[in-house]
Amino acid sequence: MKKNIEEYYRIIYDDADNKKWCIELLKPCDPFHEILYSYGKFSIVAKDENDSNPKFNYEIDILYVPERLRGVNLPDEKQNEMELLIANILFDIIGKNVDKTKNKDGKLYLELSRETNER
Repeated sequence: MKKNIEEYYRIIYDDADNKKWCIELLKPCDPFHEILYSYGKFSIVAKDENDSNPKFNYEIDILYVPERLRGVNLPDEKQNEMELLIANILFDIIGKNVDKTKNKDGKLYLELSRETNER
C-alpha cells in the first residue's frame, strides 16, 4: 500500500438512518475491492510488561463479498494484507473524527453521520 489510505475506501451511509454507515473497499486495494463491511466493537488493551505496544481489538461484519471472491481461499499473505488494510482504515477514520466521539457509561463511541462527515 503506497497510496494515501483514503484512496482505498469510502464511507457509505444508510439511506434510512444516516448514522448507520459501512465501508466499501475501492479498486486500489485489489483484489479486495467491492467488499462492504462495518465495524463493531473496538477496544485498546493496555500494554503488558512483556510488550511495549498496546494491543487493539475490533470486530467487523462483512456485509457483501463480490462473486469473484466467494468461496476463494486466500493465501495467508493476502489475509494478513486485508487485516492490516481494515485496521489502517479504522485508525484513519478514528483519527479524522476524534471530535465526534461520545463518552457514555465510561466507553467512547464514534458517531458519524452524513451531515457531519461528508467527504
